[in-house]
Amino acid sequence: VEQLQNRGVKFLPSTRAADIKIDKDAGGRTGNKACGVELSDGSVLDADAVVMAVGMTAMQGIIRSSKGLGTIPEFARMNNLGAVDVCAVRLWVDKPVTLPYWSNAAWGFDEGVGMTFFDLKRLQAPAFDDEPGGVIEVDFYHANTIL
Repeated sequence: VEQLQNRGVKFLPSTRAADIKIDKDAGGRTGNKACGVELSDGSVLDADAVVMAVGMTAMQGIIRSSKGLGTIPEFARMNNLGAVDVCAVRLWVDKPVTLPYWSNAAWGFDEGVGMTFFDLKRLQAPAFDDEPGGVIEVDFYHANTIL
């Protein structure tokens, strides 16, 4: 967080986005461009771009409650999609980890939640060759119950 703040990123903890502001005259393929975020207190943050790093279920909720996104056909159609929320966690550990396979399916963490363990040092070699220990990724599927 400190490195991002040193580069000019401003964090707004306990601040909720209420809507995505749309410029309908922006040109481009659809003529629509996200130009800001309206906060729950009514203030607006202007933006060159808006990144929505949320799962499909949350995205569909944002579209349904948005005054602008729901009017754009590409976004409106997203509400017709089925969704599987995924939570990916990467672990860097100080010792090598031996997994039976590069990709290891598992279940039983929480009812309805499946997961896969990936040995990234083997799967994405040579990307992590300089890491002294293990690099493991765990992807939880149907993760909405644990998020």
